[in-house]
Amino acid sequence: ANFYSDKRHLEIILNNLISNAIKYIDLYKKEPAITVDISINEEYASISIIDNGMGIKEEYLPKVFNMFFRATQERSGSGLGLYIVHEAISKLKGSVQVISEFGQGSTFKIRIPNLFLKYE
Repeated sequence: ANFYSDKRHLEIILNNLISNAIKYIDLYKKEPAITVDISINEEYASISIIDNGMGIKEEYLPKVFNMFFRATQERSGSGLGLYIVHEAISKLKGSVQVISEFGQGSTFKIRIPNLFLKYE
């Protein structure tokens, strides 16, 4: 299926999420990994960014998309990356869900409407 959306917003979303997955990689793991899974149909694109990095503590999960929130002081950052991701997804009328286990890794699941039929 073809997928139409705003290229700039998609780049912001993917760049921030993949950069975070790299930044919070767990170098003590035998095989650090990042997986990007994308499926598209006529209605939407489903994108999952999956890593086996540091993970996020459960109590921080509700706050990760807040401006300036940082779940760890172990790595540098402004606390704006996930806020920007959330704003970009909102502008595309999409949704994002984060699943994470501290020490195990994180999965960001994104759903973005496909505008293909709108432009067909």
